[in-house]
Amino acid sequence: MNTLFDDAEMGTLPQPEIKQSIKIVPSKDKPLSKQQQTFNRLTKRIENLQKEIAIESEKLELILGLYSEKIPSLEIAIAEKQIKLAKKLSYSSRSIKYGKRQLENLGQVIVYLLNEAFTNIEPDEEAEALFDQWSATSFAEEKELQETEMKMMMEDMLREQMGIELDLSDMDNSPEAFARMQQQIQEELNRKKEEEKQQNATQKKSKKQLEKELKQKEAETMKLKSLRNIYISLAKALHPDTETDPTEKLRKEELMKKVTIAYNDKDLPALLQLEMEWVASESDHLSNMPDEKLKLYITSLREQVAELERERNALYHHPRFSNIRHFAHYHEASARREISNMVGAHKKQKKSLEELYSIISKPNPKNAIMEFVNSTIEYFERRSMWDLMDF
Repeated sequence: MNTLFDDAEMGTLPQPEIKQSIKIVPSKDKPLSKQQQTFNRLTKRIENLQKEIAIESEKLELILGLYSEKIPSLEIAIAEKQIKLAKKLSYSSRSIKYGKRQLENLGQVIVYLLNEAFTNIEPDEEAEALFDQWSATSFAEEKELQETEMKMMMEDMLREQMGIELDLSDMDNSPEAFARMQQQIQEELNRKKEEEKQQNATQKKSKKQLEKELKQKEAETMKLKSLRNIYISLAKALHPDTETDPTEKLRKEELMKKVTIAYNDKDLPALLQLEMEWVASESDHLSNMPDEKLKLYITSLREQVAELERERNALYHHPRFSNIRHFAHYHEASARREISNMVGAHKKQKKSLEELYSIISKPNPKNAIMEFVNSTIEYFERRSMWDLMDF
């Protein structure tokens, strides 16, 4: 059955812009310094990561498209047959005399079939009433219980992984509720950060801590100074009024817009990237860059590498790809085989349900029904045993 935390419909993920890596070329009489080599290695790493993300995004979209084309329609068909079979079994309880234990097992199997079906389709009133008839808890209670469990799991995850205490008991399934939850999480993170700052301020600090804080302040001051210096430098170089060529003037205007946005956002990595691209396109100044400036570039590039690595790793856990998550890391050919195997298994299950329905629709079906019920109960018991062993 659909629950509070079902994945929302999402469009195709935006593809990262892949830029040719900027490279410092050594001169004939002067090899690259260690910092220049580091710069080249990081810019190449960024280019490779952008390509990896683009390739993996394309692969995941392709696999998701194939999955969406083949699997959901089969799952809906299976769900419809499970409900049809559950109705047939329920009807048999009025025409066949079952023992008390047999009737209990029959009810368990009916509820099992309906639960399986409701994971893929929303029940109509008749199916919901059938569930209520045979289940110890009503469909509405079961759905509420599942939502409560999901909320508790989310609260536990926030507590254990982020140290955030959040009450989600009143949260509903609306986009506004999710937006409020995200805002609460951000507010809690900000509050914790502020608490830590206050605690650090009141605690007696060691010489090492004081030195670290001083370095952080110096780095922040340098960052703000660098932001302003880079912005002024680029604003002078890119001023469109100094350009007579219409095409070049338009290029400078577009680039200046990006520079202004990066400066207003205090986004040093973005500003440095724009500066690097401009310097590399206009002259060989990059190879003559002073060490202090090169260090600034290298720091920014390392941040970009870390961010791209996080983006690449998060790609496989994006809600859009939840249905293919267990084989998202596979190569395309392996993922295609996995989907093909799923199609085969679903078709086999669908055929088995059709055959079973046909068998129990014949006269005197009690033996066939009890054989199916008993085998299903045995399956429950085996699965419960394995679940306990895994635990």
